[in-house]
Amino acid sequence: MEKINHTEISMDDYREIESRIDSIMSEEELIETHKKLIGNSCKCDYWEVKDCGVEFINKFLSRDWGRTIVYHYSQGAEKFIQSKYLSDYFKTSIRELLSDEDLSDKVLNVLNSDKEMNDMSEEEISLIYSAIKEFYTKSPRTEKVSAANYLMSLLYKLNGPGVVSFIKNNVNNRDLASHILVTSGLNDRASYYSGRGVNYGDLSENNLVAIFSKLLKVDVDYATSFVEMVRQMKTLGATEFINSFMSFAANDFKVESLNVEDSNVSLDGVYGEARDTVAFISIFSAMSRGNDQDYQIRASEQMKNSFMSRISPVLQSINPDYDGLDGQSFDSGYRIKRR
Repeated sequence: MEKINHTEISMDDYREIESRIDSIMSEEELIETHKKLIGNSCKCDYWEVKDCGVEFINKFLSRDWGRTIVYHYSQGAEKFIQSKYLSDYFKTSIRELLSDEDLSDKVLNVLNSDKEMNDMSEEEISLIYSAIKEFYTKSPRTEKVSAANYLMSLLYKLNGPGVVSFIKNNVNNRDLASHILVTSGLNDRASYYSGRGVNYGDLSENNLVAIFSKLLKVDVDYATSFVEMVRQMKTLGATEFINSFMSFAANDFKVESLNVEDSNVSLDGVYGEARDTVAFISIFSAMSRGNDQDYQIRASEQMKNSFMSRISPVLQSINPDYDGLDGQSFDSGYRIKRR
């Protein structure tokens, strides 16, 4: 890519660069692209980007958010996310954000050290997060809020043990569950799918595998309990699944004492005149599908079988006694068997 030397680029050029996020494969090319965008601005009659470098990182880190299919970063993109370059960029940005603050020596030492964020302890990540939180509490500035959001977007994607521990112990379960859903090809609002029943266009084994993988990164028990939650569900429409998953999160990601949902009608988050319309459509659709409950159950079992087949190697690595599925029945087909 040709080097950009001026302080302003055209909106068309920026959009062309932005559109290549998916096609840029190597970590090195991503780094070079970002370097060329730092400090540049672009604008059109309706939109202005003050720093294309910041916006590029935002677009890149949120590439898997709000999609209707599961998004997978390329190998080069994954390396870029975990890279020292991106870690140093964020540390520099945070130092600039907090430059006028009276920071403790501990915070300054963390920000000024050579340690990458992936190598930081939970305590060190907490120091940075608390300093940013205190900054916004004392002097909230709308134009700066994005910096904190960008940081959390990065933290969710880093794989260092200290960062993962920070997320587990400092992000409330509902927010974590919501983030997992919206980065796994789903809407986190159950009413979005209300009345549609089991529909592979809404929820499939691809979404379940993505959610399992994200939970596995946070806590092995979360992931294995999630498998049991899926097993216990009678039908896997997106509505009942999302409601069950949010209840699962509220129950500290445990299946004990968890009542999974079996209704595919939900009006959560729908208000005013729209509520009556959505309620009518949802109930009518649910009644229509209710005549084909056997299909709903069969389709759900097929999805569960596909899901279990995909994650079996992982379960085997977690538990050497895992011996696959026996394939005999719904009840026996999803439990880990002991040799």
